Amino acid sequence: MANDRAFLESIIEMPDDDASRLIYADWLEERGGDIDKRRAGFIRNDCALAVAKIYSPEWRQILRKRNEALYGEKTTETGYRKTFPFEQIKELLGLDFKVRSSKTEVEIERGFINGIKMMGTSIADMEKIFKNAPARHLYLGDQRSREIREDWFRDLFSRDFFKRVEKVSFNPNELNSYRIIGILANSPQTACLKHLSDIWDGGSSIRSLSGSEYIRPTSLEIFGMESDREIVTLATSSAMADLRNLRIGFRGNGDAGLQALEDSAHISNLNELSIQIPENSSSQRLVSYIQSDNLGRLKKLRIICPENHDFGNNVVQAICSLPELQELDLASTGINADSISIISSSEAANRLVSLKLPSEVRLNEIGNFERMSKLEVLSLCCGGDNMDNALTLADRGLESLRIVECLIGGFNKNCLIALAASEKLPRLDTVGERSMERNIDISLYRETYSQEIEQYKREKLEKKSR
Repeated sequence: MANDRAFLESIIEMPDDDASRLIYADWLEERGGDIDKRRAGFIRNDCALAVAKIYSPEWRQILRKRNEALYGEKTTETGYRKTFPFEQIKELLGLDFKVRSSKTEVEIERGFINGIKMMGTSIADMEKIFKNAPARHLYLGDQRSREIREDWFRDLFSRDFFKRVEKVSFNPNELNSYRIIGILANSPQTACLKHLSDIWDGGSSIRSLSGSEYIRPTSLEIFGMESDREIVTLATSSAMADLRNLRIGFRGNGDAGLQALEDSAHISNLNELSIQIPENSSSQRLVSYIQSDNLGRLKKLRIICPENHDFGNNVVQAICSLPELQELDLASTGINADSISIISSSEAANRLVSLKLPSEVRLNEIGNFERMSKLEVLSLCCGGDNMDNALTLADRGLESLRIVECLIGGFNKNCLIALAASEKLPRLDTVGERSMERNIDISLYRETYSQEIEQYKREKLEKKSR
């Protein structure tokens, strides 16, 4: 470790610079030991994986090399994993110290530890890890968190290594985050802290963050707000002026909260917005917010609303007016196929690269796909056989489509054969099944089931010629 120190300090000082990581990998390779060569390969391929287009043939090839360095040359592991028990990964990372809790987990990014999951992890252990890795992310919350005194968090947030923390995530099932946020908001060690996620005690947390002298988040994920008043507090806080990514959920009437977001002089440059609409809010107020100048730079939008919410065509038309929108998630809405047809026929369709649809929508009910010429990712909520969707997609085609994802259930073998056989899906790389946690490589599937795919093509031609 002593010989590595200069390299590690350079990487810790410039955590966004891959060049220092790759120089270190070259040095490890030249040093010549088996574990050093494995580690060098892991660093190189993990860095390359971070910039490759996900699920592309290049990405899969890099992933295979990364997994060989990670698990050994004879590994059969094909999946991507970035969170590991510390004891399992420490040898490959060149770390020769122990931590007190065997449950401590670490998140790996570009060949090094980037995050720590607080599974009984002591502050002293965190300090060791931060000293020897470019870590910047802390996950707070485990089975012990409710028993930990507030003084423990005051101590954690006052440590020198905490100055490097850029992201804090909370486990809402194990942590009273509003009390911890109150301590965090008053810590002068938070100059680098820009991302806060999974905050569920919304009201008190918003009041603490809005009054903080130190924290200026660029990304905020906060839920559990009981009234519009809390949204008004958020929208009128100058502490939110740097916000670019906002995920919020609130109850109450909703109209006053949406009005406050529309009028906000501070939350006016969002790139990403995920918003859970209260049941009683009016669609007209949502339309007004979507069409406001505050969302003029929005590139990614997710809307969540109750099934009985009046999510009509006026909301859809407002969405289509967003000039820079590229990713749209409507999976948690009651929107119907007619409304989706409005989107697919609009000028906005030319810009979309990702679209997530609700379970009520069937692809054969949508008017046309032709304008969605840049769409790379299509997510469907319907599970089960799903043959109609597969056949529609295979017959109509989307030349730019790379990923088809089932959010619930999955495609059966007949569906996969139809997709793999389609000549109108030339760039299709992957069929993902989120609930089953698997991603099917279509190129490999074509090789494995080549005879059945050819048989399917012949039968289809025969039907067409009748």
